[in-house]
Parts: sequence; C-alpha cells; structure tokens
Amino acid sequence: MAYTSIEEYVSELKRRVRIEDVIEETVALDRHSGHGWTRGSGRGAGIHSLVVDLDRQRFAWNGNGEYGGGRYNDVIFWVETRDHVDFFGALRTLAKRAGMPEWEEHEKDPAKRLAFRVQMNAFDIAQELFEKWMLADEQAMEYLKDRGIHENTIRLVTYGEEDKHGVRRIIARGAGLGFSGRGGDRSLERTATARYWEEMQSALQAGGVPLDSPAAVALMGLREWGKLRGAEAITGWCEANGIEPKGRWISNGRIPSMLGVPGIIFPHIHGGAVQYFSRRNIPPFDEQVNEDGETEERKSYNLPNELVGGRKELYFNHCYYSKATEVVIVEGQMDAVTQGQYGYAAVATAGVGWKNEHTQKELARLAKQHGTLYLAYDRDGTGQEAIIGKENDYPIADVVGGMARVIEWPDKKWTRPNGKPKAVKDANDLRQWARDTKVEDGEEAKILRGVLNEARPIALKAASAAGRLSFGSAEKIAATKRVVEIIARIEDRLVVEQLRTAFGEALQIGIREFKNLLATARKEKVDEDDGKPGEIVETFGGWIRTEDGKGWLLEYIYDPTKNEAMFAYRNPERRFGTAKYVDINGIRYTPREPDSVIIEGAVMFPSGLGELVKERELAAEVELFLRRYV
Repeated sequence: MAYTSIEEYVSELKRRVRIEDVIEETVALDRHSGHGWTRGSGRGAGIHSLVVDLDRQRFAWNGNGEYGGGRYNDVIFWVETRDHVDFFGALRTLAKRAGMPEWEEHEKDPAKRLAFRVQMNAFDIAQELFEKWMLADEQAMEYLKDRGIHENTIRLVTYGEEDKHGVRRIIARGAGLGFSGRGGDRSLERTATARYWEEMQSALQAGGVPLDSPAAVALMGLREWGKLRGAEAITGWCEANGIEPKGRWISNGRIPSMLGVPGIIFPHIHGGAVQYFSRRNIPPFDEQVNEDGETEERKSYNLPNELVGGRKELYFNHCYYSKATEVVIVEGQMDAVTQGQYGYAAVATAGVGWKNEHTQKELARLAKQHGTLYLAYDRDGTGQEAIIGKENDYPIADVVGGMARVIEWPDKKWTRPNGKPKAVKDANDLRQWARDTKVEDGEEAKILRGVLNEARPIALKAASAAGRLSFGSAEKIAATKRVVEIIARIEDRLVVEQLRTAFGEALQIGIREFKNLLATARKEKVDEDDGKPGEIVETFGGWIRTEDGKGWLLEYIYDPTKNEAMFAYRNPERRFGTAKYVDINGIRYTPREPDSVIIEGAVMFPSGLGELVKERELAAEVELFLRRYV
C-alpha cells in the first residue's frame, strides 16, 4: 500500500500496534480494569503510577518526567523515550513490529519533516489549556450543561481520591472538551482578552513549540511576522513555509485564530494523540454581521487544512475503540459526545460531507472493522439527503455497505425552558428533551437503545422506498435495479439469505423473482435446493418440447390457503403430478408469483384480453390450443 502522507502512515501504524503490548516489553502491566485502562503492576520506583488508556491507546506516567510526567502521550513517544531515538527512529521500530514498510521520507526539508511531530506536541499542550479555560468559564459550562453534558464527560480524565499508596485512580474518561477563551468578546477590556493569547503563547514556548510554526499559527493565528505586518506578513510567512494562502488571508491581512471567538473546542483525539481541533461558537457569538450589514450564522470554525496536514479529520468520541462491536456515525461533534455519554462509540463527520475522499475512505474502513454501523444523521432535510441522495439512489451505501443501519429519530416536540419550541432531530436533541421533560436516566437510555434496535439496514430502507413506487414505472424499475445492486454487494451472503423474504416483501416482488434479480446482479446462475444450477424462467404454464421431440404439459395451480403457486404436470412418459418447479432442457421453470387477479379470484372481461377478433379467428385459436396441449 502506498501512503500519501506521514499522517496516513502514522494512523495505519497505530491501528496495527497495541500500546500495551509495546509497553509490556519493558514494564509489567496489570491486565484488569472496567474502565478500559490498566497500570504498572510493580510497586517500586513509581511503576504503579504508570497509567495506560487501552481504548484510546495512550499512556501517562505520573511523577516520571522522562516519560512526560502526568501528561498523556502515544506509543511513538514511548519508543522515542525508551530507545533514545528520534521520531523517525521510533517509526522504524514500530513498522518492523507491525509488518509495514519503513516510511520513505519524500520531504527533504528537515523542518517540514518534523512539522508533524511539532504539531502533535502543540496540540497536546493546547488541549490541556483549552480544557482548563472551559472548567473556569461559567457561561461555557452552563452552555454544555444546558445541552445535557456532564462534567465527567467534559474532562479528559476524572480522578478519584488518593488511595493508601498515594495514587489517584481514574474513575471516568471524557472528551476533553475545551473553551476558546474570550479573545473575541468585545464586551471585555483588552487586557482581559489578551491574556488568552499570552497564556497560550507561554504554554507553547514552554513545550518547545516555535511560535511561527504552522501548528502554532493554526492555534493562535498570525498578524505579524518579523518586521512585517498584515498582507505582507501573511505572504512572507506562507512563502517561507511552502503554504498556499487560503481564501481571504492576504486581503484580510491575518490568519484566523482558534482562540478568537468564544466557543466549545472539540479535540479530535485518535490513536493516542490530538490530531485536529474544531470549534462550535456559543451564543451570541454564533452570529456575525457581514460586510453588507446583514446578520449571518457563524456556528463553527475548523483548523485550516493548509496548516494541519491537508485534510479535516473525523471526530472519534471518547468511547470509541478499535474493537467496538457497534459504532454510530453522526454529523456533529456534540452528537458524538452525547452518544459517548450514553456509552456508545461514535464518529462524527464534523461538517465534512461523506462524499469527501478522506471521509469515504474512513467510513469504508469503519464499516469493515466494526460489526454494526449505524447512520444517525439529522432528521432535517440535509441529514436525510445524505442518506437518500438527490436521486433517491442511496449513494452512501456504496461506501458503508447495504447492511449499515439507518436510525430514525423519534418524533418528539417540546418547549425548552427559554420558551423556544424544539423537535428531536439528533442525539443531543434527544438528550435535551429527556433533561427538560424530567425523564429518568435509565428510561432515557432505554429509549436510545430502542432507537438503535429499530434501525433497519439501508438496503431494506431503499427496498421499501422502491416498493412504494408505481408498478411498472421507469422510476420503480430503476429503483429496484439500484436496490438489487446494493444487496448484491453485501459480502455476508448468509445475512442476505436470512433477509430475502423481507427484501422481497419490501420490493413487492416474489422471492423467486428477487433471487433471479440478485443472481443477475451478481452475474451468476441460481443454485436451487437440489444443487442443480440453470437459467430460471417464470411461467403460467404451457407446452414445453423436449430435445427428443416429446414434451411437458404444465398447468398453473394456486393454493389460496398457503398463498402458494405450483405446477400440475404431465411429463413425456405421460405420468401426472405436481411440483414447485421442473427442469427441462437445462432450464428451470417456476410458476409466476400469484398476482392480484389470481389471489382475489377476479374475472376479466374478454375485452381485457386484447383486441377484438372475429369468432372464426377465436375458434381457430381454441382449436390450435387443444391440438397442441391435449
């Protein structure tokens, strides 16, 4: 496999290597915990203070400054420290363990080669500071409380009281949510707003992060560079770092900051490290006046791709881990956090449409890696269009597969404490509804579990939509063809076999017809119960000549008690009988599925049989039929 970037290479490396296995090469670990973490088993030399987060694949060694002290780090940092090697030396060691080729350093500029490592360090430092600001800001905390988010969910790690050994055990893991500060709050004095930049600057400098590095600029923005200001500073800095200026950076004379507007900071933590940041602006800062004097929504801000590796990262919630049997795909980060508070692993596309190339690749990987994938998109038009598609062809099925389950949010409407009406359209809305209407936590969890249990596979949802279309219409034919294509790509054929009746009923076609269509889509012959493959032909009966000149006479019979059709036959040896199908000349003949005329016992007038003919012609047709079949 060819890796297009160092970020992609490192992500794949971390998927293949378990941090606890690497640590146990030198330090024994206790292998038991109900919270997805373990610690050093030895009591001496502070080994018991080593904490390993199994789910998020990272470690913290309290009191051991060489290994980062109490700050969480990833498996790469562990190998760097243990083996006294640099970042790329650690990659080589882990690549051998993972059975991967060594990373080929295409970029010869040492500064750019190490930019990724600098970014990881800067983002870890920033996450701690953002979380500190969050816990200290009453309005930001109240905003999250109003959304139903607990403090234990906000904190990255919640510790309990010290035990007799002086160790504070982890009692809860959270999302590590942060606050961007009040740098853009014009109601405050400049000294009050400036402190956020000053504090971030000091923290990055203390951590060895150059303030003019792309990672630092992504966090703090840029207005000045050396002696240059405004547009000249932006142009000069971008040229020096090989970065293409984005949008209005030059015309505005600045690169925006993650700190500027008060908002909730979501750290995108995956593989044991912070990969990315996104921000959700809190009211009233989620609206801005544009150049024309009109008020516009500015709900979110993401780090510029140009500064952080060239792509936006998905948001993996704090309950996600690689071996989760269920994973919920949502749109927004707050929904993913809410799903985590319920105990479910969730991944948010975070403002990036699923048609984005990187997002498609990740969703396809998640669908294969986890047993059940739920698509919990918003109930509004945009969310539903992401599932159904503009052409009603359910294109997302090509990425996640036909067995990904589509969640339908319950139809609940209520009035919030602020007097505004609201309807449930996503997971966080459901949480707010439960909180406002005083639903007990246990009952709330049952409601969400019920929503998940009732989610149907996308293939079945598409089949039901196709089945409701007008019989024989071009739209129905195209929709049915598309559904069968989706089903044909489902790798687990046992599941398809289990659901074939449901698929047929949803499409409003018979099981045999469904199997025929499926076999055609798979470009294979149908294998019936007797194991004899062959072409299938549905018929209402007739005279079928055999290769030796003889033939079979088939009559269609219908059993209304079983709603089942069969053949009454006379074979070439003039023996009589009944059968569900007959094989003649390598072709399997099956009775057509009973239609409404047969089931309802309706009588059709002669005019319904076709054009009116003379009696003499009709008598000739009858005589020909009798001579042929009797």
